[in-house]
Amino acid sequence: MNITEIVKSAIQEDIKDIGDITANSLLPENHKSQARIFAKQNGVCAGIKYAVETLKQFNLDFTVNKNDGDILNIGDTIITISGTTRNILTTERTILNFIGHLSGVATTTNKAVKIAKPHNVIIACTRKTTPGLRDAEKYAVKSGGGDTHRFGLYDAVMIKDNHLLAHPNIIEATKIVQQKQPNVKIEVEVDTIQQLEQVLSVNPDVILLDNMKPEIVKKCVSINDTKTLLEASGNINLDNLEQYCKTGVDIISMGWLTHSAKNLDVSLELTN
Repeated sequence: MNITEIVKSAIQEDIKDIGDITANSLLPENHKSQARIFAKQNGVCAGIKYAVETLKQFNLDFTVNKNDGDILNIGDTIITISGTTRNILTTERTILNFIGHLSGVATTTNKAVKIAKPHNVIIACTRKTTPGLRDAEKYAVKSGGGDTHRFGLYDAVMIKDNHLLAHPNIIEATKIVQQKQPNVKIEVEVDTIQQLEQVLSVNPDVILLDNMKPEIVKKCVSINDTKTLLEASGNINLDNLEQYCKTGVDIISMGWLTHSAKNLDVSLELTN
């Protein structure tokens, strides 16, 4: 879905075909207000383009004070809004959900990127995203300084365990996709050093070291005598990230960035 469709769907969850029965009951149609969205926590901003699309769909005037990727400090005004009070209050939760969730992803990603930077390790997300919000969550990762990895099953090859259950020869499987998909990135997941040694012989673009302890990842790095990039993934979070960064691996992908990031606390207040 594009941004317009995502926002329409989010709004529809709140108002259906009926509308905001609280605001519509209490407030005259022509009652106007000004408001601001502001940060209640420090973090990294994301979700602005989704908030802007929400405001546009309700014909509200606005000024963007913070852009995606900007640092937020407690109390910072993110967006100022003016227009009918009904529409401001109807859009409030949708806007806060987008900015809060996506800024949470961006903030978590930025923390990981700062840990990895001294070790020249790329931090990437995965396909472990909220259904319907993959584009949004991956853009939030990018806002936090991370890499978006592949977007879906359509834009890169990744040969995983279950593929090998159906086609167990890992070298043959890699060669087949290299022939059939010559113009896309090819990544192969391995679980053991033995598999790594086999796959290195056919030079995929990336080899994913799946659920390996840091000491095993370090050993894998030491035997990689090719230009193949090595990526570590599986049960990696902010608590153990630095251990993996010290192994010399090129990329660390973390589903945790999108499926476990805490919302950043943001709020809306009417200013008159």
